[in-house]
Amino acid sequence: MPSDVRATRELFASFGYEPVLPGLGEYDGSQQIRQKLSHWSEDTALTADDVVVVYFAGHGSVEERDRHYLLCWDSRDGDLATTALATEDLVRILCRGNLRHLLLILDTCAGSAGGAEASAVALRTIAYRNADADSTGLWFLGSARRKDVAEDGAFVAALTEAVETTTGRTGQRQQYLDLTELVKAVNERFEADGLGQRAELACGLVTGLAPFLPNTGYTDELPPIGTDLEVQRRVALRDLTEHFGPRSRGVEFESEQGLYFSGRGRVLSELVLWLTSDHGDGRGRVVTGSPGCGKSAVLGRIVALSDSRYRDRLDLAGVEPATVVPAGCVTAAVHARHKRLEEVVERLATALEVEADGAAALLQELTRKGRQGAPLVIVVDAVDEAGSDTAADAGGHGEPRRITRELLRPMSEIQGVRLLVGTRHELVGPLGPTFVCMDLDQSQYRASVDDVTGYVTRVLLASEEAEVRTPYRGLRDLARTVARGVAEKAAGVYLYARTTARTLRSDVTPVDISRPRWADKLPSEVGEAFDDYLARFGPDEHESAAC
Repeated sequence: MPSDVRATRELFASFGYEPVLPGLGEYDGSQQIRQKLSHWSEDTALTADDVVVVYFAGHGSVEERDRHYLLCWDSRDGDLATTALATEDLVRILCRGNLRHLLLILDTCAGSAGGAEASAVALRTIAYRNADADSTGLWFLGSARRKDVAEDGAFVAALTEAVETTTGRTGQRQQYLDLTELVKAVNERFEADGLGQRAELACGLVTGLAPFLPNTGYTDELPPIGTDLEVQRRVALRDLTEHFGPRSRGVEFESEQGLYFSGRGRVLSELVLWLTSDHGDGRGRVVTGSPGCGKSAVLGRIVALSDSRYRDRLDLAGVEPATVVPAGCVTAAVHARHKRLEEVVERLATALEVEADGAAALLQELTRKGRQGAPLVIVVDAVDEAGSDTAADAGGHGEPRRITRELLRPMSEIQGVRLLVGTRHELVGPLGPTFVCMDLDQSQYRASVDDVTGYVTRVLLASEEAEVRTPYRGLRDLARTVARGVAEKAAGVYLYARTTARTLRSDVTPVDISRPRWADKLPSEVGEAFDDYLARFGPDEHESAAC
């Protein structure tokens, strides 16, 4: 363990830290450690500008229904309350003054349990005392999860390598290394070494980028982010033309000319009422459901109707006014598919016309702007598809969970912000209780047979796509009858309905509804419908699927 302490001291000294209290804890009891820390804290008179890192290497213990303890040289298992140092006591001592930046690193078994507990105590200790500060935060880094066994020397070796890795991944504009990225790199090293332990990070009162590890690649003379703002805006516009716009029309690609959107009246009317209400309820909205149920179509409708230019392309004749948002309603919208947290932050910052070097800075800007006037309406779709499209980000883990934890959940709590999120079920829980869940699989929101029938009828007729060949053109009654059969099998899943409708539309002749049990011949599930659709491409169907 002395070698771990020495290596950690050298690592932080390379960033300009000054080691203090050398030898603390080597042969000290818990009371001696408390006294030395207390005297040092008082003598030093820590200010709001100071940055403190505490590293503890040794053994930790979590007593059931009790606190987390750091074991000293004379600690006794049967009397931890007297002979061990409670993690929360360490935090209390250091946070008595004006300290705003504290990083506590626990290189112990059950380390992160102590970090979580210490975080809660610290929040109570200095709650909102520094609410007006530009940056404040308490960070707790545990070398192992609650039930992990921390291997000797493994964490410090991984941490040292992770600093170099994270520095290489961080751009020139970011002044400090992101601790979340650092922990990710540490765990990558653990996994590569075949170790079962995983480092974890907890934080409290974070309103700025953690100022503990300066980014050696940082350059303060780069042109401002807004220098090429028009280019950034054009990039952001792609989300409208490549995702939200087509989905708002019930098609997949912007090149398709049809207006096939149908139904979703209840969920849209409730969203419009919430978005346009003079008084918000302090909660976000998450539209969720199984794949193909129409989540993106709902969010796309909100975003496209808000854009005055795209709105002119949509035929609103006969559309229920209660389902239509006013032009200019949405402040910013992002399609999160295959995007990292940093890209989502950049897109939102561009739309808001602010500079933000990370999630914390963006949240600060939203807090400031949210107090100034009309509500800020933020739409983020396909959060579950964020990240690298690899196993690490699958199932709502990895980057989707990071975006949820560091950006969306705290954003939903900001006064003056109305946040609308689209995701599959796995991220609804992590988003937390500050969201109202609108599940399109549930009966009150599920697309009705009439909704899907209307959609399929429009696809079969292709009235607005003269170049599309369809055996149903001009045969409205037949198209509606066939559409009804498709809708009854779709069970509210638009993916099935769309794929089946396109398959039927590509046939040479229409379905013969005079044949007994004709509806039974329709594909019975999404996979079968998709296979039938690809079969129309003959031997090139695999290439079609890859596209």
